[in-house]
Amino acid sequence: MSKQNLVDATNFIVPVWGEKYVNEFLEIGLRSCLTENNFPCLPQSPRSCLRIITEFTDLHSIESNPLINKAQEYLDVEILILENLKSSYKYDGMRKSHIYGMSKSPRYAYNVFLCADNFMGDSVIPFLLKKQHTKWKAVMGLGLCVQKPEFENFLNNQYFSEGKTNQKDALLRAMLECRHSYLRNIDVQNNQGRLSLSSCLIWFFEQGFITHGHYLHPIMVAYPDNDSYLDHYGTIDGGDFVRRLGYRKQDFYVVCDFKDLPFVSVDDSERLSSYLRPDDTSCLDFFVHRNFDPQYNHINQYFFEHKIFLNIGGDTSIESSNCINYAQTMNRLAFYDRFDWVIRASTKTKRIVFSTAKFILLKLKLYDNVKSYIKRLGENT
Repeated sequence: MSKQNLVDATNFIVPVWGEKYVNEFLEIGLRSCLTENNFPCLPQSPRSCLRIITEFTDLHSIESNPLINKAQEYLDVEILILENLKSSYKYDGMRKSHIYGMSKSPRYAYNVFLCADNFMGDSVIPFLLKKQHTKWKAVMGLGLCVQKPEFENFLNNQYFSEGKTNQKDALLRAMLECRHSYLRNIDVQNNQGRLSLSSCLIWFFEQGFITHGHYLHPIMVAYPDNDSYLDHYGTIDGGDFVRRLGYRKQDFYVVCDFKDLPFVSVDDSERLSSYLRPDDTSCLDFFVHRNFDPQYNHINQYFFEHKIFLNIGGDTSIESSNCINYAQTMNRLAFYDRFDWVIRASTKTKRIVFSTAKFILLKLKLYDNVKSYIKRLGENT
C-alpha cells in the first residue's frame, strides 16, 4: 500500500499550557478555525482530528465550551493531558507537545501545528488541503497576533452576525484595526505577492504562511521549492525533533524560506524600534519577544544598546548585499532568527551561525567588540 493511501486525515496539533492559554485558544484560535472557509471545509470521510495538548487538568471546562461542541461537527476533538510540560525554556514544552501529538497520529498522516492564541485567516484550511495532494507531510499553520478584546468584539458583532457575508476584505480591515499597539503605525505593504518584514499582516488567502512563537515573527510566504525552514528547525536540537517522530526529513514539507523575505526600510526600522524596550527584545528577533531566556539578557542588552541585529538566516548573497548595505546605513542588521536557539544549537550549526555573524560584523568593523564581549560572558564564538 502506498504512503498516499495511508493518509487518512489531517491532524491539527495545538499545544497549550495552563488555563489562560487554553482559554486563549478557545476564544481566538478555535473561533477563527470555525469560520465558514476553515474547519467547515474539512472532508467528513475520513474525519480529521483536533488534538489539544495541555497540562491543564480541568477537562470539563474545555469539553463544555460551546466552541468545542461546534468543532465536533466538523472533526474529532481529543484533549490530551501531558504532564511536565513546563520548562525554563518555553519552546521545549512546545516541542514536547508537537512530538506527543504527532505520535498519536497515523504514521503518514498530515499534521498541522496551530498556534493557540493566534487568529487563523479565512480559507487557510482549504489551502492546506490542496497542498496535501502534492507532497506535504507536515506543515505548520499559525496566524496573526491581534488584541483579543477588540478582535473578539469584531467576530461576535460583525463576522458571525446574521446576514453578513464572509468577505476577506472585512477580515483584513478588522485585523489591521485590532493588531497590537506596538504594531499600530506599521504600514502593510504588498511587494509583488509578498509582504515587507515590517508588516504585521499575513497574506494567507492565496499564498499560505508561517509565523512562530507567541508574538509576531517575521512573515513568511509560500515558496514550494524551499525547505530551509525545516533545515533550521531540525538542527536546533541536532535533529532530535525529527528523529523522535520516526520521520525522515524528506517526509516534511514547509511553506516558506527565510531568505525570501525583503528587508525593512530605514524608515520602518526607526519607527518600529520606538515601540521596543531593551528588556523585551531578543537580539535576533526584530519584534517584541518576552520569552527570551533571562540567562542571555545581558547579551541581548548589549546588542540592543549597540543597535546590532545579526542575521544568521538566508544565504550569503543576501547577507553580502542587502544586509551589509542596510547595516552600513543604519549600523544595525535586521534579523530573522533568535539568539537563544543559536546558543542551544549543535556545534556544527553554531559554527555556521557565528561564521556568518563574523563575516557581517567584520564588514561593519564591529566584530572585535562583539567577540570580546561574548568571550567575557563565557560564550565560544
